[in-house]
Amino acid sequence: MKNTFVILMLALACAGSAFAADKDSESSPEIRRSRIAWDRSTITKVMQPGNYGRIRDLGKGHLIAVASSGTGIGFTSSHDNGLTWEKPRIIVQGRKELTMSVPEIIQLKNGNLLLTYNPRPAQPNDNVNLKYGIRARISSDLGQTWSDEIFVFDAQHYKRQGCWEPFALELPSGQIQIFFANENDYPDSNDQNISMCRSFDGGYTWSETKMVSQRKKSRDGMPVALYLKESGETIVAIENNGFPGHTGRMQPAIIRLQKNWKGPFVGFDSPYREYALAEPLDRIDNAGAPYICRARTGEVLLSYQGTENRDVPLLPNKLKSIDNTQEMFVAVGDSAGRGFTNRSTPFSLPLGPGLDDKNGYKAHWNSLTSLKSGEILAVTSSNAFEYPKSGVFSIKGYLMADEAPARKTVKLDGFANEWKGACPSAAIAQKLSSRLYTYVAKDSDNLYFTFVAKGLTELAEASAKVRKGFELHLSPKGSSDMLHASISFKAKLQVTGNGAFVDDFSGAGRLDPDGSEFVFECSMPLKDFGDAKEIMYTLKLFDTVDGTYQSEDIPGADLADKSTWLKILL
Repeated sequence: MKNTFVILMLALACAGSAFAADKDSESSPEIRRSRIAWDRSTITKVMQPGNYGRIRDLGKGHLIAVASSGTGIGFTSSHDNGLTWEKPRIIVQGRKELTMSVPEIIQLKNGNLLLTYNPRPAQPNDNVNLKYGIRARISSDLGQTWSDEIFVFDAQHYKRQGCWEPFALELPSGQIQIFFANENDYPDSNDQNISMCRSFDGGYTWSETKMVSQRKKSRDGMPVALYLKESGETIVAIENNGFPGHTGRMQPAIIRLQKNWKGPFVGFDSPYREYALAEPLDRIDNAGAPYICRARTGEVLLSYQGTENRDVPLLPNKLKSIDNTQEMFVAVGDSAGRGFTNRSTPFSLPLGPGLDDKNGYKAHWNSLTSLKSGEILAVTSSNAFEYPKSGVFSIKGYLMADEAPARKTVKLDGFANEWKGACPSAAIAQKLSSRLYTYVAKDSDNLYFTFVAKGLTELAEASAKVRKGFELHLSPKGSSDMLHASISFKAKLQVTGNGAFVDDFSGAGRLDPDGSEFVFECSMPLKDFGDAKEIMYTLKLFDTVDGTYQSEDIPGADLADKSTWLKILL
């Protein structure tokens, strides 16, 4: 039989809040971005062996993934929104002298799947018939069978004039564009541009190349394109080693192609070439292999593999050593793909068991997918999870935005039935073994919070000295008044708190017999918030493991600075 706890707490009327001296939310910056809470419990192996993984959501929980696997292209499917994956199969065969690499896949408006990839001859290569190229295949049955290989472009048979990393984008008109990195135009230098080919017949035939961007004496590379329907422009995320002051290190840039773009190409001084990050990186940091997608909020997300905070001992080749321990970073931009900030590390990898050129933990050749269920899926190629073997792994993240709560009435019974299948409004789930998921709703009378805590350890041993639970801090914008509620396990479940504005705070909690999950639901009358249009809130999760107290906050939140808290729009 499940234990049920019902708690009624009358907030203590206070002449002033204990937090009245905190920085007030009126100091919040005008431009705010969502942040992402990554959930370490969702890390999943997608394909092994595998490298350069890409995932697409076909709807109703059906995901597909492609990756480089051996000398060919691997393909797999999930029918439970990425929780489990089928055994991969090879859909494009390579061979020792000609590998098939770096696949991308999209679903066209007609339902077909378009696969693009990059044949790469082994080097050195004297066979002029084995060339670097861009190829495509089409499936009309969701990946069960595939067309013969479709020619897009050929470069040379040797590496210095190769082509690399194709990415396909379908425009509303039905035109398909493939962007790729192209060295073929530069026989006498190390330059590289971004080129593009077009198809007007669903991907079966392709135009000649057109140069999209180029920066003389540098390398534009690894393009990923996104169409913005509001402006009609296409933005292309690239890596570029030509930004002044960055010592030739790769940095992410956004190339803007205006509606019905036909040229000229975007040069180094073009207003359509923008440094992507709102906070520039250190001159020695590398930030390459970018990827972009659009979140449910309309914001554009950017990932890259970077060396920030990946300090290693001084080795004979320090930069190479740092680069081999790069990990995945994700930043959040606005709806136009500008001002990327709120950087996070989805997998948050330590440096690893070895720090030489081969042994460090790494998260390379990453990608992002915005799932139809609302989560963000980060995909990496990493050796960190089954060391030393590498494979393609994914992790889910929850977008935490300034937004209105869901419109619904929550029954305070401790079961959280109203939220089955929903994304949490906030989560704390990356650093501790325990996790907290928070859901916010309102109806015409009340504001509701539902908290689902999982993995809190050794609850039977909880006491005044063994702290386990979570805290809610909440304040109307512009007010120093604040509710502080602490829901914790001591000798028994306890709720304590104080506040100057909430007259009734009532809730119900339920603890599973095995202690694996605790649900607490509470309501607060909207009338108690007066004419406030916004409410700031933050959370803290705390646990005691083997006698050591641990805590984790909402990503990017500082209890002493309300401008960093999440915002509820009433």
